[in-house]
Amino acid sequence: FMVFFGAYLAYFPLLMESSFGSSSLIIGVVMSTMSITTGIVSARLGWLGQRIRKRGLLQIAFLCYASALLLIPLMPYEFILLPLFLFGVGQGLNIPVVQSCLASLVPIESRGGFMSMNGLSLRIGQTLGPVVMGLSLAVYGIDSVFLLGAVLAIAGFLIVLVGLGDWSGEMDQESM
Repeated sequence: FMVFFGAYLAYFPLLMESSFGSSSLIIGVVMSTMSITTGIVSARLGWLGQRIRKRGLLQIAFLCYASALLLIPLMPYEFILLPLFLFGVGQGLNIPVVQSCLASLVPIESRGGFMSMNGLSLRIGQTLGPVVMGLSLAVYGIDSVFLLGAVLAIAGFLIVLVGLGDWSGEMDQESM
């Protein structure tokens, strides 16, 4: 959530305005590409989950985040949708898979409290993301925001690669 709320939501619009002189309308339309892609990928997650284990889907998601964030400051205006598409694929894989993993980790009677803790972690990332990325911006410039986001995404990939428990099974249709 630090990557999403920090690098993407808070600072991508600033990059679009400062690098390309884009209006708020154009920035909104361009950013909607990520949301549309997220929806499409999430809608196909049941099909993907039958073919790729949860851990693999999360690894792909973090690689998509890292690739997108590394590409964003390098893209000319004509190709800026490519990294947003990749970021949307990452979101479409990551969010539902994480929710499914979390829901399957705890007994039903404890699920509400556990999921509220997940909501708390989301809010912490939502709060810290723009602040941490803003510090990077202030010290190193706008490109560093996306580089730091990519580093965090690679760290996420490595955490999933090493593994945290037994949640690497196939996606069940009920949890989707």
